[in-house]
Amino acid sequence: MDDMRDDTLLVAALLDEGGPSPRVTAAGRQGLLELTRTAGRTPAHQDEHQHERRAGRRAGRRNGWLRGRRPLGLGLGLVAAAAAAAVAVATVGQGDPGGPGDAPSAEESARMTLMAAADRVERQPQGRYWYNHQRVSLPLRALGRDGGYVVEERNETFEVIGRTKGDGHTFYGRDIAARPQTRADEAAWRAAGSPSSWKVESSGVTRTLTSSNERWVKDDDGKGGTFNIGGIGWYTYEELQNLPTDPRALRKELCEGTIKHEPGVAEQLKERGVTRSPKKGGCATPAQALGLVFSVLRDTPVPPKVRAALMRLATDLPGVTRLPRATDPLGRTAVGLAADLSADPTGEVTREEVLFAPGTGQLLGARSVLVKPGRNDERWQTPGRTTHYWAIVASGWTDTMPKPPAAVR
Repeated sequence: MDDMRDDTLLVAALLDEGGPSPRVTAAGRQGLLELTRTAGRTPAHQDEHQHERRAGRRAGRRNGWLRGRRPLGLGLGLVAAAAAAAVAVATVGQGDPGGPGDAPSAEESARMTLMAAADRVERQPQGRYWYNHQRVSLPLRALGRDGGYVVEERNETFEVIGRTKGDGHTFYGRDIAARPQTRADEAAWRAAGSPSSWKVESSGVTRTLTSSNERWVKDDDGKGGTFNIGGIGWYTYEELQNLPTDPRALRKELCEGTIKHEPGVAEQLKERGVTRSPKKGGCATPAQALGLVFSVLRDTPVPPKVRAALMRLATDLPGVTRLPRATDPLGRTAVGLAADLSADPTGEVTREEVLFAPGTGQLLGARSVLVKPGRNDERWQTPGRTTHYWAIVASGWTDTMPKPPAAVR
């Protein structure tokens, strides 16, 4: 009951901060997509809870950006899973490379590639502005007499955060062209006359997707100097540099204690009688720990040594499979890590994958692949179908203010 009260007051404080904006609505969408499945919660309840916890500094809705979403196994519940990786690696060896004369297995080769990539991550330069260009896709069934096939709803965000306060914080968002998901879906779409728009339904809401790209919508925060690790807290650039690389200390920072709110939100919560907001993410399973690594690497410019440490932790985490050869959602060559995630009480099982560039260790993205449909899944949700993907189009540091690309690539 106390937790529910704290959550309610937290939302009230966030709602007081203003109306909708592209950054806020994208944060809400991200929360809905990222939600880790929790036993005893229906998808609708999960969506509501995650939106409350993930809204950031404000809360709001903009038609077309904040909509009902199917919960994603990789995600914010994952974010707070920092420690699972740390504890497991602290107690387990470095894998099973085989005897001295044995050729390395494909999985061990993947491990060596990931470890080498982690070494290169440690040497990546930093600059004045951190930018992050992301693309998210959610498959939905086209409705109507000529429907039945699956189309991807897609959107992009482009965020620029100055390293120090005063360097600015700018956020852009846009919906981009929907499209059939698989070759079979494309064939069915062509057979239906190649329509340029589709009626779809998600979380009880029916809407229209189109095959056109929208313009970027800009939300200029104007401050900069702080970075958000979802469900964990807001950090200055200097605080990010001081994050621990020791597994046990990193676990404590990311999984224990209370959320580190920005001063304005913390003050409003205090006025409402909330003095602490415990971190509520899961830290128990390999999929949660892997998702945590993805979320931290995706959303914040943690320093190279911390990024490298997170990659090494995830690579040797018991229960995580190494993928020696993969292709990311944008067609890029990748190596990866994967773990199964079970959704109680529906019985659904998905394989959660995190993908890296083999040459540089750069994070490329993540996806959920259906392994076993749950009793609430629809007929088109079959094993092998990608149920969600999150691609990092580009991310890094620069000394000049970057702008989002006009074209969709």
